[in-house]
Amino acid sequence: MYFKSTLTHLKRACSVKSLAVAMFALCSGLANAQTYTNGNLSTGATLTGGGAAAPAGTTWSQLQGSNSGLGFGANITAGFTIADDFVVPAGPSWTLSKATFFAYSTGFAGTASPFNDVRVLIYNSDPAVGNPTPVFGDFTTNRLAASSFANLYRTAATADLTRRIWRIEANVSVTLAPGTYWIEWQLGNGGISNFTPPNTVPGVPSPPGGNSKQRTIAGNTW
Repeated sequence: MYFKSTLTHLKRACSVKSLAVAMFALCSGLANAQTYTNGNLSTGATLTGGGAAAPAGTTWSQLQGSNSGLGFGANITAGFTIADDFVVPAGPSWTLSKATFFAYSTGFAGTASPFNDVRVLIYNSDPAVGNPTPVFGDFTTNRLAASSFANLYRTAATADLTRRIWRIEANVSVTLAPGTYWIEWQLGNGGISNFTPPNTVPGVPSPPGGNSKQRTIAGNTW
């Protein structure tokens, strides 16, 4: 399965490909921390086709074209992870301090985020090839820093407010030299519905660079 996720990292223009994640880092030699994102989720405040307006202060994350996959599982309880790659370009190293992920729980009606657990690993090669050792993280430590409403709703062609997207922030502490890396994560919310929306670009059903992967922990299959 190949798709694009949404990673966030810095203000420094850098290149990452795939799902719904974000990273916050301090580039060596720079005075201020910066944010990097690897993709888009918001498609605007008005649905394409139906014309329905999102609630005040929010926007939609609407399926594009013939796409039917609203989200992918990185659910701790179900035993799934998602991995996505990103590039630290030539120049100063990145010292990462936070990674932010995005997910929804279909039908959850609470006003506080149900997401209370996040596990993070970072590799310097594709984790689907050769079972590499991570350069940071594990599948046992809960690195949750905070979780809040991302002011987004995941929907298809018809307005649907049952998939509120939450921002899940994880504490990360690692310095990465220039190169290509993969970040793998799991999210926990007590075993209820738990899905990560893919990168969504208005008018572009298949954004370029989509290569995120989903792992089933049991049997270590990708």
